[in-house]
Amino acid sequence: NRRLDIEQGLARCPTVVNAEHFRLFVERVEAFKRERGLLDFTDMLSQVLERALRPDVDVAFLDEAQDLSPLQIATVEMWFEPCRRVFIAGDDDQAIYGFQGADPDWLVALSKQHPTEILAQSHRVPGAVFDLSQKIIARNLNRIPKLYAPSATEGVVERIRFERLVDQVDSFIWQPDNCKGSYSFANISLDFNNRCV
Repeated sequence: NRRLDIEQGLARCPTVVNAEHFRLFVERVEAFKRERGLLDFTDMLSQVLERALRPDVDVAFLDEAQDLSPLQIATVEMWFEPCRRVFIAGDDDQAIYGFQGADPDWLVALSKQHPTEILAQSHRVPGAVFDLSQKIIARNLNRIPKLYAPSATEGVVERIRFERLVDQVDSFIWQPDNCKGSYSFANISLDFNNRCV
Protein backbone atom coordinates (compact mmCIF):
# COMPACT_ATOMS: atom_id res chain seq x y z
CA ASN A 1 0.00 0.00 0.00
CA ARG A 2 2.94 2.31 0.50
CA ARG A 3 4.12 1.56 -3.04
CA LEU A 4 7.47 0.25 -1.81
CA ASP A 5 9.45 -2.47 -3.50
CA ILE A 6 10.87 -5.33 -1.43
CA GLU A 7 14.19 -3.61 -0.75
CA GLN A 8 12.53 -0.35 0.32
CA GLY A 9 10.19 -2.30 2.59
CA LEU A 10 13.08 -4.13 4.21
CA ALA A 11 14.98 -0.87 4.71
CA ARG A 12 11.99 0.66 6.54
CA CYS A 13 11.21 -2.40 8.67
CA PRO A 14 11.46 -1.41 12.37
CA THR A 15 12.39 -4.94 13.47
CA VAL A 16 15.10 -7.34 12.41
CA VAL A 17 13.86 -9.44 9.52
CA ASN A 18 15.83 -12.08 7.68
CA ALA A 19 15.97 -10.47 4.23
CA GLU A 20 16.43 -13.77 2.40
CA HIS A 21 13.41 -15.34 4.11
CA PHE A 22 11.32 -12.23 3.48
CA ARG A 23 12.17 -12.19 -0.24
CA LEU A 24 11.34 -15.91 -0.45
CA PHE A 25 8.02 -15.32 1.32
CA VAL A 26 7.07 -12.53 -1.11
CA GLU A 27 8.08 -14.65 -4.12
CA ARG A 28 5.95 -17.56 -2.88
CA VAL A 29 2.90 -15.40 -2.19
CA GLU A 30 3.15 -13.82 -5.64
CA ALA A 31 3.60 -17.25 -7.27
CA PHE A 32 0.61 -18.62 -5.33
CA LYS A 33 -1.61 -15.77 -6.55
CA ARG A 34 -0.33 -16.03 -10.13
CA GLU A 35 -0.85 -19.83 -10.33
CA ARG A 36 -4.43 -19.52 -9.09
CA GLY A 37 -5.37 -16.30 -10.88
CA LEU A 38 -5.90 -14.49 -7.58
CA LEU A 39 -5.67 -10.79 -6.80
CA ASP A 40 -5.45 -9.08 -3.45
CA PHE A 41 -6.66 -5.54 -2.82
CA THR A 42 -3.24 -4.04 -3.58
CA ASP A 43 -3.14 -5.93 -6.89
CA MET A 44 -6.57 -4.59 -7.81
CA LEU A 45 -5.58 -0.99 -7.16
CA SER A 46 -2.29 -1.47 -9.02
CA GLN A 47 -4.17 -2.80 -12.05
CA VAL A 48 -6.60 0.13 -11.92
CA LEU A 49 -3.62 2.48 -12.12
CA GLU A 50 -1.76 0.49 -14.79
CA ARG A 51 -4.85 0.26 -17.00
CA ALA A 52 -6.02 3.83 -16.18
CA LEU A 53 -9.48 2.56 -15.24
CA ARG A 54 -11.64 5.32 -13.88
CA PRO A 55 -15.33 5.84 -13.21
CA ASP A 56 -17.18 8.12 -15.60
CA VAL A 57 -18.34 10.79 -13.14
CA ASP A 58 -18.39 14.57 -13.09
CA VAL A 59 -18.62 14.94 -9.31
CA ALA A 60 -16.79 12.81 -6.76
CA PHE A 61 -17.13 12.42 -3.00
CA LEU A 62 -14.42 10.87 -0.84
CA ASP A 63 -14.86 10.22 2.88
CA GLU A 64 -12.33 9.16 5.55
CA ALA A 65 -9.51 10.58 3.41
CA GLN A 66 -7.10 10.56 6.36
CA ASP A 67 -6.89 6.77 6.13
CA LEU A 68 -5.78 6.44 2.51
CA SER A 69 -2.47 4.78 1.69
CA PRO A 70 -0.18 6.19 -1.01
CA LEU A 71 -1.53 3.58 -3.45
CA GLN A 72 -5.13 4.55 -2.69
CA ILE A 73 -4.20 8.24 -2.97
CA ALA A 74 -2.68 7.66 -6.41
CA THR A 75 -5.85 5.82 -7.44
CA VAL A 76 -8.28 8.51 -6.32
CA GLU A 77 -6.10 11.27 -7.79
CA MET A 78 -6.20 9.50 -11.14
CA TRP A 79 -9.95 8.90 -10.83
CA PHE A 80 -10.78 12.47 -9.85
CA GLU A 81 -8.54 14.32 -12.29
CA PRO A 82 -11.26 14.78 -14.96
CA CYS A 83 -14.03 15.60 -12.45
CA ARG A 84 -15.62 19.05 -12.42
CA ARG A 85 -16.03 18.97 -8.62
CA VAL A 86 -14.43 16.85 -5.92
CA PHE A 87 -15.47 16.86 -2.27
CA ILE A 88 -13.07 15.30 0.21
CA ALA A 89 -13.96 14.70 3.85
CA GLY A 90 -11.59 13.57 6.54
CA ASP A 91 -9.94 14.46 9.81
CA ASP A 92 -6.19 14.09 10.06
CA ASP A 93 -6.58 13.85 13.85
CA GLN A 94 -8.53 10.59 13.38
CA ALA A 95 -6.01 8.76 11.20
CA ILE A 96 -5.82 5.17 12.45
CA TYR A 97 -4.59 3.11 9.49
CA GLY A 98 -0.89 3.95 9.55
CA PHE A 99 -0.18 0.22 9.93
CA GLN A 100 -1.64 -0.19 6.42
CA GLY A 101 0.34 2.70 4.99
CA ALA A 102 -2.22 5.47 5.51
CA ASP A 103 -0.70 8.91 5.18
CA PRO A 104 -2.77 11.83 6.57
CA ASP A 105 -0.09 14.26 5.34
CA TRP A 106 -1.84 14.16 1.96
CA LEU A 107 -5.00 15.54 3.54
CA VAL A 108 -3.00 18.19 5.39
CA ALA A 109 -1.31 19.26 2.12
CA LEU A 110 -4.69 19.42 0.33
CA SER A 111 -6.06 21.68 3.06
CA LYS A 112 -3.27 24.18 2.33
CA GLN A 113 -3.92 24.15 -1.44
CA HIS A 114 -7.74 24.23 -1.55
CA PRO A 115 -10.62 25.87 0.31
CA THR A 116 -11.32 23.94 3.50
CA GLU A 117 -14.33 23.93 5.78
CA ILE A 118 -13.98 22.70 9.33
CA LEU A 119 -17.18 21.73 11.08
CA ALA A 120 -17.64 23.76 14.25
CA GLN A 121 -19.69 21.25 16.23
CA SER A 122 -19.10 17.60 17.08
CA HIS A 123 -22.19 15.57 17.78
CA ARG A 124 -20.22 12.48 18.85
CA VAL A 125 -17.32 13.51 21.10
CA PRO A 126 -18.34 14.13 24.75
CA GLY A 127 -16.74 17.03 26.62
CA ALA A 128 -14.43 15.01 28.91
CA VAL A 129 -13.09 12.97 26.00
CA PHE A 130 -12.70 16.15 23.91
CA ASP A 131 -10.64 17.87 26.63
CA LEU A 132 -8.22 14.95 26.97
CA SER A 133 -8.01 14.38 23.21
CA GLN A 134 -7.06 18.02 22.60
CA LYS A 135 -4.10 17.69 24.99
CA ILE A 136 -2.92 14.54 23.23
CA ILE A 137 -3.47 15.65 19.64
CA ALA A 138 -1.62 18.92 20.25
CA ARG A 139 1.56 16.81 20.19
CA ASN A 140 1.09 16.15 16.45
CA LEU A 141 3.41 18.50 14.61
CA ASN A 142 1.87 18.30 11.14
CA ARG A 143 -1.89 18.72 11.44
CA ILE A 144 -4.75 20.90 10.33
CA PRO A 145 -5.55 23.32 13.17
CA LYS A 146 -9.21 23.13 14.13
CA LEU A 147 -11.52 24.75 16.60
CA TYR A 148 -14.76 22.95 17.31
CA ALA A 149 -17.10 22.32 20.20
CA PRO A 150 -17.73 18.91 21.76
CA SER A 151 -21.19 17.39 22.00
CA ALA A 152 -23.49 18.50 24.81
CA THR A 153 -22.82 15.22 26.64
CA GLU A 154 -20.21 15.57 29.39
CA GLY A 155 -18.90 11.98 29.20
CA VAL A 156 -16.28 10.36 31.41
CA VAL A 157 -12.64 9.53 30.93
CA GLU A 158 -11.47 6.78 33.22
CA ARG A 159 -7.84 5.75 33.35
CA ILE A 160 -7.44 2.02 33.60
CA ARG A 161 -4.04 0.62 34.48
CA PHE A 162 -2.89 -1.88 31.89
CA GLU A 163 -2.98 -4.75 34.38
CA ARG A 164 -6.75 -4.23 34.80
CA LEU A 165 -7.50 -3.62 31.12
CA VAL A 166 -7.73 -7.27 30.06
CA ASP A 167 -10.06 -8.04 32.96
CA GLN A 168 -12.23 -5.03 32.07
CA VAL A 169 -12.50 -6.10 28.42
CA ASP A 170 -13.16 -9.75 29.34
CA SER A 171 -15.87 -8.83 31.80
CA PHE A 172 -17.63 -6.70 29.19
CA ILE A 173 -17.38 -9.32 26.46
CA TRP A 174 -18.62 -12.20 28.60
CA GLN A 175 -21.57 -10.42 30.20
CA PRO A 176 -24.54 -10.72 27.80
CA ASP A 177 -26.41 -7.92 29.61
CA ASN A 178 -23.79 -5.47 28.34
CA CYS A 179 -25.13 -5.93 24.81
CA LYS A 180 -28.72 -4.99 25.65
CA GLY A 181 -30.11 -1.50 25.14
CA SER A 182 -27.89 1.32 24.04
CA TYR A 183 -24.25 1.12 25.00
CA SER A 184 -21.24 2.75 23.44
CA PHE A 185 -17.62 2.03 24.14
CA ALA A 186 -15.75 4.98 25.61
CA ASN A 187 -12.32 5.84 24.29
CA ILE A 188 -9.73 4.07 26.40
CA SER A 189 -6.47 5.73 27.34
CA LEU A 190 -3.82 3.25 28.38
CA ASP A 191 -1.49 4.33 31.15
CA PHE A 192 1.98 2.81 30.77
CA ASN A 193 4.23 4.03 33.59
CA ASN A 194 2.08 7.17 33.93
CA ARG A 195 2.55 8.08 30.26
CA CYS A 196 -0.56 8.62 28.20
CA VAL A 197 -0.36 6.57 25.01
